[in-house]
Amino acid sequence: EAPFVVFDTETTGLDLEGGDRLLSLGAVKIIAGRIHLGNAFYELIDPERAIPTSSIFIHGITPGIASEGPHISQILVRFLDYIGYDVVVAHHAAFDMKFLNHAMEGCFGFPIQNRVIDTALVAAWIRRLEHVELIDPESGPDTGFDAVARHFVINAQDRHTAFGDALSTALLFQRLIHILN
Repeated sequence: EAPFVVFDTETTGLDLEGGDRLLSLGAVKIIAGRIHLGNAFYELIDPERAIPTSSIFIHGITPGIASEGPHISQILVRFLDYIGYDVVVAHHAAFDMKFLNHAMEGCFGFPIQNRVIDTALVAAWIRRLEHVELIDPESGPDTGFDAVARHFVINAQDRHTAFGDALSTALLFQRLIHILN
C-alpha cells in the first residue's frame, strides 16, 4: 500500500569519475499497487558536455536534443518535489543513484534521502526462493533487466529511454510485489 516512485536515468556514459553525466530522468508512481501514468515524470537534461556516439546509439539522445533540456538543478528540484518522501525503486539502483546523488551533491550539497529498493536484488532473492535460474543455468544468474523481465514475463517497451525503462521496471516491481505477497 506504500507509495513508490520507480525511476530510471540515461547518461552520457558509464564513467561518473570520467565526467559522464545525466541526460534524462523518467519516473512513474505506484500508489496502492497501481501505476499512475497520468502522473508521470520525464525530463531531458543538458549534460553540458559532449555525448559520445556510442551512447547515442544506445539511448538515441543527440547533442541537439540534450542541449534543449534545462540545467540539472531545475530538473532535480522538480524531481524532489515529485518523489516527496516516497520510496524510490530502480533496477540496479546503485548505478542510477550514483549519478543522481552526484548531481544532487553538486547542486545542493546533499544526496537524496529517500529509501531505495533495487528490483535486481529483489528478483535475485525471489530466484533463490524459487530455486530456479533467471536464464540458462550454464551461463550463471543474470540480473540484467532483459533477463529478469523475461523470467517474470514482462514485455519491456522503449528500452534504453528513461521513461520506457522506468515504466518497464514499474511493471516488474508490481509483479515482484505480487509474488512477495
